[in-house]
Amino acid sequence: MAQVRTRKRGKTFSYIFEAGKKSDGRRNVVEKGGFATKTQAYKAGIAAYNDYLHGNIGITSEKITLKDFMTAWLDNVVSINVKEGTLRTYCSNVTKHIARIWLT
Repeated sequence: MAQVRTRKRGKTFSYIFEAGKKSDGRRNVVEKGGFATKTQAYKAGIAAYNDYLHGNIGITSEKITLKDFMTAWLDNVVSINVKEGTLRTYCSNVTKHIARIWLT
């Protein structure tokens, strides 16, 4: 299980956690700084990690299309959390079963 860590960078604090692996096998790390205290950085890191675990991929528009959502989900969530074969299967299923909804 990933761990949210904090560190001091100059006069501010930042959080950092590992968010899966990239397709080339390297670690995908999420880091954000600029927090005044260590506690603020840790709480923001916990919230960001929770969003990551639940698939929140940063889409905030209420009027997003299914096509845009599925594309972003495959690119930003699935591709870094599953193996290559699983990703191909998901893409195939989206193309065969869901894509025809937005093609009609």
